[in-house]
Amino acid sequence: MNAEQTFQALSADAEKDGRSLYRRVLPQSAFDVLLEVGFPDKNRPLAVRSTGTPYPVPAKQTRGFATSNSLDDGLFRVELQDGRLAPLFSALVDNFLAALSEAHQSADPITVLLDRMALWQRRFEELAFDGLSPDEQRGLYAELRFMAHLLLTTLD
Repeated sequence: MNAEQTFQALSADAEKDGRSLYRRVLPQSAFDVLLEVGFPDKNRPLAVRSTGTPYPVPAKQTRGFATSNSLDDGLFRVELQDGRLAPLFSALVDNFLAALSEAHQSADPITVLLDRMALWQRRFEELAFDGLSPDEQRGLYAELRFMAHLLLTTLD
């Protein structure tokens, strides 16, 4: 089961039960990894518990997602901030889960997530949320028109 399927199942159960829910994933892993769905806000964080004594980790925010760290329960969370990016966030979570499942059991899961997050942050920063700019739209139209009227008429 991938992250999106787990989030959808949790969302349905949270709606039915009227409360926030979580599910432990990666049962074969030495790490405590949870997928959560909040109620009623339907936020969808990935949470990991530090294997050692909880320690403060500075919160990070990038376009689309943010991190938080709770010393009370020892959980470090990566949470979607923009619902338009839900499919991309699910892919991000799947990638995080793969990194955690491949990590050595003596590794700190928070460090594993922060290292992987650094790879994804640039991609999220480059995303255009409002579609193509007017210049990009004109360029795309010109390319498609060229292909339709000149290129495709000369090819089989």
